[in-house]
Amino acid sequence: MIKSSDLSPARLVLRAGDPCSLVVRPDLVRVAFSAKVEELDSGKAVTVLEAAFSALTRELGAALPGAVIVMRGLEWQADGKSKSRGEGIPHASGQIEVPLTDAQDYWARARVLATLNALTLAAAAHGRTRKPAVEVSFGAPLTMLRAPELHRAAL
Repeated sequence: MIKSSDLSPARLVLRAGDPCSLVVRPDLVRVAFSAKVEELDSGKAVTVLEAAFSALTRELGAALPGAVIVMRGLEWQADGKSKSRGEGIPHASGQIEVPLTDAQDYWARARVLATLNALTLAAAAHGRTRKPAVEVSFGAPLTMLRAPELHRAAL
């Protein structure tokens, strides 16, 4: 037999000053990317990748002030076509970071994402037309807090 408790159920009461009323908006958009260039000469491959990402950095800075490209890695991976073990295709990885401000409303933030989308699509298309071609793929944009620990005291 199940007996019910004589105690009333607990209730959650929200007040304007409670931590649950704290609204924190994302202050950063991050887009991961990877790029490869089909160039077996290591020095030339690095030069081609550097030129491609320098151009993208300039375009991002002009369209989205404060945007930066953070390079994370460079490695040579076998592509399945190489005949010797020493050859490989250089792959670079990193992320684009675009700051968001509290002053930006929904539509201003939407315009940032739209501009970022247009720039990444253009960069991917431009990379395919280069000689040698640079194949770039971008991940989905991720909105986040740059430093979530700053809000711990308020919670």
